[in-house]
Amino acid sequence: LVFGELLRVVRHENIGALIATHNPDLAARMDRVVMLRDGHLVDG
Repeated sequence: LVFGELLRVVRHENIGALIATHNPDLAARMDRVVMLRDGHLVDG
């Protein structure tokens, strides 16, 4: 519910948001995913 509202605002206002999660289902809803592997950010 809260995430859906955040996503609506981000898209309506054409802004970005940084979301940190361990939930792969939530990450799958993002436009871009990067992951931290061995201390480095890599495209997911």
